[in-house]
Amino acid sequence: MRKEGEIKSRSRYPSGSTKKSDRVAAMEMEKRDSEQRKKVLETIAGKPYNDITKDAISGIVSKFCKRLYMFGEKYPQFVRDIVGGLIQHPNICATDREASVSHPNSPRRC
Repeated sequence: MRKEGEIKSRSRYPSGSTKKSDRVAAMEMEKRDSEQRKKVLETIAGKPYNDITKDAISGIVSKFCKRLYMFGEKYPQFVRDIVGGLIQHPNICATDREASVSHPNSPRRC
């Protein structure tokens, strides 16, 4: 009897600093991932994220989609970051967005 009472009283709860709703945690991860995607695109384009033009994005999409087959659908994180960054960029046109998402080897499709 005493042991059962002791076991019941041992319940553990997360501390106040670790309690987060799933929505808040997802928003924090998305913010962190968004910054990573911007850095990857800046590296590829060689200019600041907001200065990347539609023509530059179109060139990146066409060259990038042609080479996706090399990964054999086992994409490293940087490939997912590139596709995510392209899709989120404000200067991407609808056809390039569609090409980066619907390409047969796109990580967003798999």
